[in-house]
Order: sequence, then structure tokens, then C-alpha cells
Amino acid sequence: MLRAGLLVLALVACRSEPRRSDDLASAMPKHWIGPKVEVRGPNAAKATLIRFWTDRCPHCRVSLPAIAALRDEFHEQGLETIAIYHTRRPRPPQAAEIEAIAHGLGYDGPIAADLDWATLSAAGLGDRTRKMTSATFLLDHDGKVRFMHPGPEIHLSSDPEHLVCEQAFGRLRSCVQAVLDE
Repeated sequence: MLRAGLLVLALVACRSEPRRSDDLASAMPKHWIGPKVEVRGPNAAKATLIRFWTDRCPHCRVSLPAIAALRDEFHEQGLETIAIYHTRRPRPPQAAEIEAIAHGLGYDGPIAADLDWATLSAAGLGDRTRKMTSATFLLDHDGKVRFMHPGPEIHLSSDPEHLVCEQAFGRLRSCVQAVLDE
């Protein structure tokens, strides 16, 4: 029931709506593992899908491969993805370890590290009122948030316990397609 409630409250229609996370495009992490990705402006993709994740999160472990699947499906049409790593560890892992973990989960797209949680904060995540940090955002070419899923999980599944996760994934996929078709 909680998952269904989160779905109803959190899934945003595929349109631009002002919210705290609209500053996300200007608050991208300083640390990149590989090439930096522009999320708005002349060098930006048509759409950028951002997933906040951490290595010790079971929800991230099932959601990051779904982001990779969307990248595989839509990259040639103009979708870019960014897996933004953040840590709860007292000592963050090295870049090579972060990259190896992401690759182990099936994600081979761009990775950024938000070690000071500045990007999470700009997205409205990780503060006193919002403990969940494994969220997904879709930005259009102008850096506007067009879809937000608050987490914890978004993926395909045949398990009835994960029906809400699968519905959210379908909604995200449709929104990606809509933004790319604009």
C-alpha cells in the first residue's frame, strides 16, 4: 500500500513544473568518472535521465540496470543517462571502485560522484524531511525536470510485489519517448 501511495503522490506528468529540483541542472556534481555530461545548452542531449544511487542500497541495485536498459533503447534517439553516485560511508570509495560497481550492475554510461551531497540537496533529497536518496529524474534539453520518481525502486519485474515499480518504469519510458519526440 505504501508503494502505491508513493506512486500516486510522486509520479509527475511529462511536463515542466516548478519545484525545488528545477535547480538540478545547475547543480551537477563536480566529480566525474569519465567525460562530463552537459544537461542543458547547445551540447546537451535531447533528454537526460539521472539516477541517484549508492553501492550499499538494494533499491539502487535493481534500478540502475533499468536505467541502463533505457539508455540502450533510446541513446541513438538523443537520450543521455547519468548515474550520480553518493555515499553514506565515512570514507568514499575511489573512482575506479565506483565505476566497477556500476559496471557490475550493468550500467556503462556516464557516472558522476556527488560526494558532498550538493546535487542531492538541489534535487530536494537527503534532507531531514526526505531521507530517501535513490531517486530518478528526467530532464529535457533545457534542463527542466520533466519526470521525477522518488524511489526507492523503478524497474521491470514480473513479481506482483513489484507491480508499482514496473508501472513507474513504464511511465518513465513513456515520458522519455515523449520528450525525445518533441
